[in-house]
Amino acid sequence: MQAISSGRIDRGTRITLLGLGSNVALTVSKGLAGLWMNSASLLAEAGHSLSDLLGDFVTLATWRISRKAPTDNFPWGYSKFETFGTLSVSVILVGGAIGIGLHSYHVVPSPLLELFHSHGPSALPHEHGAADAALASAHGYTHAHGVEGHAHGDPTAILNPHAAWFALASVVVKEWLYRITAKVATEEHSPVLKANALHHRADALTSLVALTSILGSSIGGYHFLDPLGGLAVSFFILQQGLSLSKTAFLELLNAGIDSSTQRSIVGLVEGLVDGKELLGVRNVRGVKSGGQTHLDLTIGVPPAMTVRDSHAVEQRVREAIMEARREVREVKIHVHGEEDVVLAKNSNGNGAAVTGVGSPTSDFGRGGC
Repeated sequence: MQAISSGRIDRGTRITLLGLGSNVALTVSKGLAGLWMNSASLLAEAGHSLSDLLGDFVTLATWRISRKAPTDNFPWGYSKFETFGTLSVSVILVGGAIGIGLHSYHVVPSPLLELFHSHGPSALPHEHGAADAALASAHGYTHAHGVEGHAHGDPTAILNPHAAWFALASVVVKEWLYRITAKVATEEHSPVLKANALHHRADALTSLVALTSILGSSIGGYHFLDPLGGLAVSFFILQQGLSLSKTAFLELLNAGIDSSTQRSIVGLVEGLVDGKELLGVRNVRGVKSGGQTHLDLTIGVPPAMTVRDSHAVEQRVREAIMEARREVREVKIHVHGEEDVVLAKNSNGNGAAVTGVGSPTSDFGRGGC
């Protein structure tokens, strides 16, 4: 909030505030419309927009903290706060999914029971006895077979088809928010902004489900589709939340960078190998911390190279990596004098040092060279 009060608002803050304002409007409009128009799917959508609103506050706070400069207490910076924010957003998603699912589950039985009586075995000629009457009374509705089908005893429970307009507006707004938030998240390498963007996309998809269920209920007469749409919404949200939780949890446990990123880093350094000053690279490791990546690796240089020259090679490698990969915050490089190395040809045709199978995976511990 310091950036807001001073008038300096970065891209991540600006896009999050835009999403927050949109979610306020969507939560209020869909919630009131769902109550007024008797739409379970629209009420579920309002609940999801509310979880988006809470997620926006978490995103805004953790994004701002994670951008603070390192201090003595946090020498590696505050980027883990962004990971914590991602995990918090995912927990909000999972909790919202459970709540929406339970709400819709309790709405489903009456319409499904009506469908069963209309099209199931009870559609055959039969007489309703005391058990049927008691069952109908317990579910809060009465029905009578006739030419027009079932007539509900509670007319206020009829779904208003105009609820579809609110669901359609939500699809358009949330997809737009997803696209612009995902663009900023990619450019800033921010997992918490990416999580928030996926939150918007999940809301757009679930709004589409709600729109379909509302139209099916109001136009086609399939009233059971609306509460079933609420259940479908909850499953969408649950899947997204669990996926984000897994990613954030592994990051908090300092899981290593993926193999494709590792190969990319190796390829960058191998492009600098000339067989004279830089002989090769090995033991590339890295962990993600929010939107930043911390790397360490070992480079091979001739054993007779001076400290000054080897430092220059080290700097050249570090600059090449950080220039190509904006998300890399630090690169720790161990410089090793390669004495008995076997030179192989890399993709550029230059000699690259190839280490043995028994080489250590890190040269920064006791087992290193």
